[in-house]
Amino acid sequence: MASQRQFPKYNANALSEICSSSSISKSEVPRARDVIKSVPIYYKEDIPLVDASEIMNEWHTILKDGPGVFVVKNLSDNLDTLDRAQVAANTIIDREKLEYPARGDHFAAGGKNERIWNFFQKHAHQDPEGFVDYYSNPVLNLICEAWLGPAYALTSQLNIVLPSGAAQEPHRDFPLGFQSSEQTARYPAITQIATQLLTLQGAIAHCDMPLESGPTLLLPFSQKYDAGYSHYRNKELVEYFKAHAIAIPMSKGDSIFFNPGLHHAAGANVTSGSDSVRRSANLLQISSAFGKPMESVNRTAVVLNVWDDLKRMHAECGFSYSLDALICIAGEGYSLPTNLDLDPPPPHAHCPPSHQDVIRRGLREGWDYYRAKEELIRRENVRQASA
Repeated sequence: MASQRQFPKYNANALSEICSSSSISKSEVPRARDVIKSVPIYYKEDIPLVDASEIMNEWHTILKDGPGVFVVKNLSDNLDTLDRAQVAANTIIDREKLEYPARGDHFAAGGKNERIWNFFQKHAHQDPEGFVDYYSNPVLNLICEAWLGPAYALTSQLNIVLPSGAAQEPHRDFPLGFQSSEQTARYPAITQIATQLLTLQGAIAHCDMPLESGPTLLLPFSQKYDAGYSHYRNKELVEYFKAHAIAIPMSKGDSIFFNPGLHHAAGANVTSGSDSVRRSANLLQISSAFGKPMESVNRTAVVLNVWDDLKRMHAECGFSYSLDALICIAGEGYSLPTNLDLDPPPPHAHCPPSHQDVIRRGLREGWDYYRAKEELIRRENVRQASA
């Protein structure tokens, strides 16, 4: 029978049947060290950079057909780098409190959290060297490519949940997670399902996160509920989530990645007094080359902020795993859309060069900052439609 254009009305049993009948065993994720509350737990030191296809396949299966979420312990294993990133974040937060005194939040009341929108670009501007240390992470690059393939676009928002901060409402994430139920219902069912394949959600813990501090609440396997974007605000579904959601405590430097269709919510931070925790995490949203990210990022500005570091890394080790990860994360990987009159494919290629292609060419040819700026801006300008 042909599929229907729209999902049927809310079925109170549909999500619970999926979640209660689904499970995962350690034998299904042999490269994980453990499975806790249906969440596979990996360690950075166990992850190969050479011949990584098997672990990438494992992650992909988890995100699509498994519990929809996995943890990588010690993803950011240099705590000095994390502390440096948090110092940069605190400086930005203090400055923006003066610039945006009444700024709101999403899925939580304004003023209860401290959030930096587009922390990715602001981090590169505030502390270029620290940004380089943070994002030249080959394992992060593998995780992104496992779900999205090459030419993905990473953005991030630094979020601090203060002591006594309430839990978020359970939700799914961008893109349809930010639309109203009425807007979502206008998209065909198959389009709603497809959006899950275009985004990866992640978070890196900038502090220890005991359960009392409210690490992310998760409903494993809920991404398999196809109608979830249409119905996640339903009162019965919210109550089911609150009754069955789980959380994994995190240590500083640990990370979590999940399918954007997984029903989740930041937990309540009930810490207080001498045991209080300012729960800080860098929230990563990684978008497919074929989807649009949530935030606009001036990637030329990001790259120019760290150009001297890119040159130094290339001079020391060539195109190492770490340098390649940084280029993939900082630069624009997909060359379209463009102005094909001014920017046609070269004679022996199908697409004009991407932002990342220009970066790699500049490093090979030893461009200084000013040449890099000239070439990157020229690449931007030639892509614009003519007046």
